[in-house]
Amino acid sequence: MWGPSGNWRFYHNELNNLEKDIDRYAEDISRLKQDVYSDENVFDEEYLREKIRLENLIKNYEEALVDMADFRNEFDKLHAQHKELTRQRRRLPEHGFSTSDNKKLDALQKLVVDYLSEFGFSSFDPKLLNISKDSYLPTREGFDLGFDTSASDGIRVIWSYLISLFSLREIFQTNHPGILIFDEPRQQEANKLSFAGLLKGASQAPVAGQIIFATSEEEEKLKDALEGCKYTLRSFSPEEGKILRKLELVGSELIDGN
Repeated sequence: MWGPSGNWRFYHNELNNLEKDIDRYAEDISRLKQDVYSDENVFDEEYLREKIRLENLIKNYEEALVDMADFRNEFDKLHAQHKELTRQRRRLPEHGFSTSDNKKLDALQKLVVDYLSEFGFSSFDPKLLNISKDSYLPTREGFDLGFDTSASDGIRVIWSYLISLFSLREIFQTNHPGILIFDEPRQQEANKLSFAGLLKGASQAPVAGQIIFATSEEEEKLKDALEGCKYTLRSFSPEEGKILRKLELVGSELIDGN
């Protein structure tokens, strides 16, 4: 074994082992050279940039999702409001007037016609009068009554309309305050007959409210015109001055300013 042939085999095996070690070390050296001189650092930098870009993109998507949720909540509110408004609109009368509205206008027209007859209206037949559904004012064939009436009858229309509105509140629910004031109606080109009719018409109006007349007519004439009617009369002598007078505050008391 230790002869020439045995030594050769020993050295041959050792040589093979050394060659294998050399090959392995060469591979390691080659791999280390590749690591040292490779562009892996550049790859890491590109990877880092892409990672940051993706993180920003994800953040934008998340913010967009939050905004979309807010918009959805707002749209849901608007949708609910739209549904409610649509429901209320469907409840409105087709032509803008409910059955109750038409009944009110018809009742108002009848009251105005009745009062015009009582006040001596003569320009035309009061039954030709209509209440406009646009202005709610008295008209004839769609035109203002000022073109078809005299000055005195124009005053009668005003009286009739005002007292009719006052009276309507007892038949229907309205927004009338329940008070009506006439200031010197006798001076508005009205004759004694129509003025007496105005007083009687006002006295016969519903009691759920108050109608006040301020007039300089003689007291006896007023009593004659209101004979048989229910009313309250308050007289003021010329010495007392104006009925409505300015009040002044002196200390903690109100006193007459005249």
